[in-house]
Amino acid sequence: MAIVRGNHDKVACGLEQAEGFNSVAKSAARWTLETLTPEYRTWLCDLPAGPILVDDVVEICHGSPFDEDAYIFDELDAVRALKVSTRQLCLFGHTHYPVTFELAADHFDSAGPASSAEMRLMLRQGFEVSGESRRGRPAARQRPARRVRDR
Repeated sequence: MAIVRGNHDKVACGLEQAEGFNSVAKSAARWTLETLTPEYRTWLCDLPAGPILVDDVVEICHGSPFDEDAYIFDELDAVRALKVSTRQLCLFGHTHYPVTFELAADHFDSAGPASSAEMRLMLRQGFEVSGESRRGRPAARQRPARRVRDR
């Protein structure tokens, strides 16, 4: 199983403080920290930082390949992340916004958010990747997301 830690994991196990978290997230992280057994807290603390190379095609990260807590919101963020990525497919989830970014060779073409079909990705039988969408929630700190394609 390929797994990377996220910012809530780091706070919930005591590696970091909840700076920048909204009150609900702070409360949930505090509850988790107080409720986890020492064994599970250690497991959570030991989760690896991304990126993790899953195979010859896929890598995963929480924020981006260059910073595990970075948000990817627009073309510039996506280009920076994709240029650092070492695999053809890099999956990230910190933005909580369903979007795809594609990078090729000579120019960029922007489009809107990912389609509902792209929100759930079947990589191979039995391995599914999906994320929590935060659209409509005020704590999500969102900017318009776009598809980046360089043809």
